[in-house]
Amino acid sequence: MKRPSRRQLLRPLPVRDYLRVNMLFAAIIEIVQAALFAGIAASRADAHRLTATQTAVFIAISAVFAVGIGSVIGFYSGLSEASAGLVLTDDARRPQTFKSDPLSPRAIWGRLAAAALVAAAWGTGLGMLVVAVLNGRQAGFAVLFVGLLVAGGAASAVNGLLSRATGVAVALDRPDTVRPRPVRRRAWRQFALPLAALVALVNGSLTWLLFHDYAVGAELGPRVLTEQQVLADVLVLVLLNTLVSAFICGRAGRAEAAMKLVTFEDATAQIPDAKSGFGIQAFVYTAVVALLVTSLVRFLLPSLPNLWEAIAARAFLAGSTAFVVGGFAYVRGAANMTAGAQRLVPRYRPAEVAR
Repeated sequence: MKRPSRRQLLRPLPVRDYLRVNMLFAAIIEIVQAALFAGIAASRADAHRLTATQTAVFIAISAVFAVGIGSVIGFYSGLSEASAGLVLTDDARRPQTFKSDPLSPRAIWGRLAAAALVAAAWGTGLGMLVVAVLNGRQAGFAVLFVGLLVAGGAASAVNGLLSRATGVAVALDRPDTVRPRPVRRRAWRQFALPLAALVALVNGSLTWLLFHDYAVGAELGPRVLTEQQVLADVLVLVLLNTLVSAFICGRAGRAEAAMKLVTFEDATAQIPDAKSGFGIQAFVYTAVVALLVTSLVRFLLPSLPNLWEAIAARAFLAGSTAFVVGGFAYVRGAANMTAGAQRLVPRYRPAEVAR
């Protein structure tokens, strides 16, 4: 398949062509992500190499995380772009029917849980295969990269395609079962809270993987678990979870508001002026909250923590960041979309592509 041009990307495409183009870009993103996370894992390991067991666990956890996050991103990307007019239906496509509300919390997080379970089985199986192949040897960057690409990359790309197709179907066929929901409950209870739980679980698991072989309670030694070690990459942790949560929840808020599925308890205060909209002020407040939470974690974490204290600290920091950022991002996206201060798909103007 030829690489699509920028002009082609901005042109509405039939469903099949749209899914093919996005599958190509998903493959490129998965390659970059596999290289990035393999590099991070190798850089934190002793002599930049992981044991066979560490490698297997890392592959399994990465597959679950990639599929879990990709499930929500794919669904709302398809929903947004189809609602904005970037996806065209054709005679060969059959309308899809939904027995229940596909936008209910149970449906959204249920799809994620089902995909994560399949990914866990897939990643665990590949991890066991890696253990057998390594046969006691350690794994460097190359093995980690291939393992992550095959386990997490392949699973995430396939699940992302299916999730995107479901989002497109919801936008094009608009089920009668969908109903509006209050913005505050939708943002904080139905989006930010489950996302925070997922992020905390994944970060806690990765913390175990990083530090389970460190010495605990010893003040001297090459690999001693200290407060500095646990929080050495705190800025990367906060930034990564901020970007992921803002993207997912912001896109979800815009998509559901465009479909008139968000109601506001106090429209005068919650919906901004169309010319200004809500800017980045919410994320400035979020940064302040993240700094306060980080300071609190540093204050409560002992100078020589045990493994469970390290897991709790990093999971709490990541989860609280995702919760605050996700809630603000959803409300901001829904409010700006309702006010007409923001486009559903950035950089897409239907008038441009109609020429």
